[in-house]
Amino acid sequence: MSRNDALDFAQRLYSRIPAHYRVYDAEQGLPLYALLTVVGEQAANIRTDIDALWDNFFIETCADWVVPYLGALAGTNLLTRHVGQSSRLDVWNTMQWRRGKGTPEMLQSLAQSIGGWPAGMVEFFQVLGWSQNMNHVQMDRPLTPNLRNPSKLGFLNRAGDTVAHAADFRPAPPLAEPRGALGSNGRYNIGKAGFFVSRMQMFPIQGVSPAASGPGTAPGAGNSTFTFNPLFRDVPLFAAGSGSAIKRSSFAANPWSSFGNNADIAVRQSGVLLAADAAPSANPVSADFKPATFGGAGAGLLLDATSGLRLMAPERFQSGATHFLITAQWKGGNSLTPLGSLGTRTQVFAPGVVAPGAGQLTMQVTAGPRSPSIWFPGAVVAVRAKSGALLRS
Repeated sequence: MSRNDALDFAQRLYSRIPAHYRVYDAEQGLPLYALLTVVGEQAANIRTDIDALWDNFFIETCADWVVPYLGALAGTNLLTRHVGQSSRLDVWNTMQWRRGKGTPEMLQSLAQSIGGWPAGMVEFFQVLGWSQNMNHVQMDRPLTPNLRNPSKLGFLNRAGDTVAHAADFRPAPPLAEPRGALGSNGRYNIGKAGFFVSRMQMFPIQGVSPAASGPGTAPGAGNSTFTFNPLFRDVPLFAAGSGSAIKRSSFAANPWSSFGNNADIAVRQSGVLLAADAAPSANPVSADFKPATFGGAGAGLLLDATSGLRLMAPERFQSGATHFLITAQWKGGNSLTPLGSLGTRTQVFAPGVVAPGAGQLTMQVTAGPRSPSIWFPGAVVAVRAKSGALLRS
């Protein structure tokens, strides 16, 4: 039983009936309590509807279908398909910005929301230097900075600048004209305000394991979103050469521009690159038959009946409809003899035939009948002969 449910209302109504009626009702088999249970169910429905109406007054607790109506009341132009943030947050921001219209906090929040970067807003009249007045002493705005304090000097001409500046009444240059290293003309003036947008510094991360869900939680079915941050924070990725952000849309359109051996993103296992830096071929069948010796075996080679082929990391192939068929073949001259095959979906080995003569072992990977034309994700395959010899390829 919980507060304001049908049973709770029935018990509260029943407790308000005089005790001698309750005793008589108990002797008759509680017909009055059964009647109050029906009344309590209707009272609970009314209370639930009232609570829902109250929650719908606020953008933080309203139902999803109420968000466009609250947005219309606030004058928010909602997108049909929101990008970057939900419509609920857009309406909430509009309400907050309307309440704090014209304040520095509101302007700073608006700049952060539009640009997507941390932004600071400075009213330049507050950082101007003037002659001290004993009635209004400004000790936090020194005209002569401390050159031995590099931490404060690092904020020079930034949002956290603590050094007072002389008023600059020159007109600001046009946007096409390049700025100097210490700002532009007309920046520090009485009627001016400035926004300082600071992009995060890029740091390379190595040796991390991509995670599809938070610590202690299982990833959803078909989840293809991973984070590379060791603390599992949703931070953006940047290209080392250009400094531009690697967005999901651009990466999905052309992943090989930023993925590969010498690119910004590379996934390796035991030092081996697990993805190529070129688009996949239209033919999902591998045409690369590079042979590998198998312990000097020759005629009569037969793979183990149960574990002839085995995946060392089978969890990589538990991803919906994408599956492959790995076939071990014995190459002798121009002939190929199937020694056995393994499907990545069932991971059950199907034994083949005996090697007819001297040759070398090759591995062939083909995509499943309903799988898209994609790259084989890369794995270590263990091959075991009937005699016990083991090879990892």
